[in-house]
Amino acid sequence: MTSTEALNSNELETLLESEADIVFLESLTLNDNSAVLPLEESEESITELIDQFSSSLPDAEIILFPSNPLLNPRFYLTQIDELSEYAEDLSVHYADHWEAWPDVTDPEIEEYATSGIPTEQGHEILADYMMQFLNE
Repeated sequence: MTSTEALNSNELETLLESEADIVFLESLTLNDNSAVLPLEESEESITELIDQFSSSLPDAEIILFPSNPLLNPRFYLTQIDELSEYAEDLSVHYADHWEAWPDVTDPEIEEYATSGIPTEQGHEILADYMMQFLNE
């Protein structure tokens, strides 16, 4: 789903009622990119999601992280760079796990994400990165 669809989903209500201590919020930038959602709308949706989590779960730590990398992402890479800058202005932690993946110009990256979806190896990279991030 896109970030705007996430705002209107039934799953969001379930998450807001979850009493979570930590919220891992994927930016959904890859889905927004595929749906040709303007970057400004994507950022507005992320801000609204964060506001809703902050309001409903005031004691929870919110960790925003980008969608997974792809081979030769072109405009998507620009969106991820802008997300990183945008995250600096938000009251959340930003986990830039892209640094743990192979370079986006290296065809090896397709072993970790196929058709935009992380493989088992890709999920391992993300999980290992998040564990390290939480321990810092």
